[in-house]
Amino acid sequence: MDDPLIWMEKLDDGVLSWASERDSQCRSRLLSSSRALEPSVSEYLSAPYLLQLKVYEKGFFSLRRSQTHEIFKDDSKVVSSKELGDDYVIQRFYIDKKGERLAYFYSKGSDSGVLRVIDVDSNEVIDKVNGAIEDVLFTPDGFYYVEHFRDKKTPDGVAPPASRIMKEGEIVFGKGLESGLMISATTSSEGNRALITIHRGWTKGVVHCGLVNSPESWKEVFLSECPVRPVDYVDNCVYLVHHEGFGKILRNGVKILEAEEPLLDTAIVQGKLLAVHSIHASCYIRLYDLNGRPLERFDPPMPCTISLLSSNSKKAMFKLESFGLPYAVYGYDGFFSEKEKFVVKSPAIRNGFVSSNDGTQIHFFEVGDESDKVVVYGYGGFNIAMTPWYCGIFMSLLEKGIMLVVANIRGGSEYGEEWHRKGMKQNKQRVFDDFAAVLRHFKSRGAKVVAMGRSNGGLLVGSTLTQHPELLDAAVIGYPVLDMLRFHLLYVGKLWTPEYGDPEDPAERENLLKYSPYHNLTKRDYPKTLIYTGLGDDRVHPAHAFKFAAKLEEVGADVCLRVEKGSGHAGASFIEQVREMSDIAAFIVDSLSGST
Repeated sequence: MDDPLIWMEKLDDGVLSWASERDSQCRSRLLSSSRALEPSVSEYLSAPYLLQLKVYEKGFFSLRRSQTHEIFKDDSKVVSSKELGDDYVIQRFYIDKKGERLAYFYSKGSDSGVLRVIDVDSNEVIDKVNGAIEDVLFTPDGFYYVEHFRDKKTPDGVAPPASRIMKEGEIVFGKGLESGLMISATTSSEGNRALITIHRGWTKGVVHCGLVNSPESWKEVFLSECPVRPVDYVDNCVYLVHHEGFGKILRNGVKILEAEEPLLDTAIVQGKLLAVHSIHASCYIRLYDLNGRPLERFDPPMPCTISLLSSNSKKAMFKLESFGLPYAVYGYDGFFSEKEKFVVKSPAIRNGFVSSNDGTQIHFFEVGDESDKVVVYGYGGFNIAMTPWYCGIFMSLLEKGIMLVVANIRGGSEYGEEWHRKGMKQNKQRVFDDFAAVLRHFKSRGAKVVAMGRSNGGLLVGSTLTQHPELLDAAVIGYPVLDMLRFHLLYVGKLWTPEYGDPEDPAERENLLKYSPYHNLTKRDYPKTLIYTGLGDDRVHPAHAFKFAAKLEEVGADVCLRVEKGSGHAGASFIEQVREMSDIAAFIVDSLSGST
């Protein structure tokens, strides 16, 4: 199929000039309202936010964000993003068992950046690695790391995208693995075993285990046709979370527990299984003995997300997060206790349900006071659940009397792996039908509705825009996947074929073409649309946004394209986030008040 806008996939001077012109028009259009909203957006984005926490022998390290990103060892600051240069953000970190060595990864929002390894006491830089680096495993004489090869062949000659476990630039695991397979790695809580997973998309997985210091001992211990994650290695046993059904916990490949409600995460602490479950996308913790018998239960005081941040054999630390709650840290060392909390506000949170077109019940959260101005947010893919989370822009919109709705549609993991698979590949249309049912529910109540989504959620809103423009008063589409016939040819899009389907397969291509937003725009009335992206996005190519915006222009739609020069898919500096979110909030407020 001919694509007259394929030239936009090459980010040369002509494309960048075209995008810059539209970006200037968009910012000018939103300027007045954006400036008025910026203080509120800035205040909520400045709220302390806990990104990561890791337990070591004597205490814990944490990565915290306010206007900068900072890593602390207990209460002492170790490194700040301010020291790294303008616009850098620290995305993640890793420590050795004793807390003596720290590795942290930073970039300007791109997936590729710099891994720096330091001696914590002296702050001396031990090593530095450039690239898309994750999952550092420390050894007595150095460290392993996972490198994702995104735009060049692996050292053993395999085309990207592909992953390898490396040490000092040499492959130690994964040699010969084909393109499209990705690797993740961690160590057991005692630090003596490596736990390696090879993923094909968000479906299949193979787990390997062996001595950390001996890559030749890393042998396959479990092969799964659905997502699987290693939990720990304890008393010569490998524990796994297997996401078949609502989830199972396996010991040496044998089921010891089958969940009755979705199982999201697990750790082993003091000879007990500490498991995070969810019910209607809100989390709680259940303790089990090592044979899977239920013990006590921890129920949070509000609908929330629980993240098991870190654990060892003696204690676990985990985070609660919700709408209006950036974080609350809890510990378990035989009993549950609150360690720290930061609350911004406590908006009302209500559960709602609506029937999709095939009769499936779709859950959603209503956040804030009842209103006839509604933003409906969705994602619907990649086994990701839309459990409650803190977002500064949402808080600013609540202040304006706008109600937030978060839709738990198929494609995510809100109701287990089957819920995910019912929104994959040939079933993808169900995701859009579910979202449309939620939108229709609020339109039938007389509300003005803005649909909002980012990344795969941008695909969701783009497809909804083309299929049901009558359900929207405006659309907000961020860092989106929109061309479903060429996504696999741009950046790391090949990794998404297990989720969406392969455009090179005739049957799957036909299905993709049916809903591809870029290919289904026609000459008709569309609601006003904001599309935003960043030139630093090296995961989802900005051409998706550019081509869709250009085609909306061609059919006479009211489209506003915003292009951030420094941001990427993985984030941006505080200043860039404030600018971006203020403009998004301005577009939403103006659209719902009828002033754009």
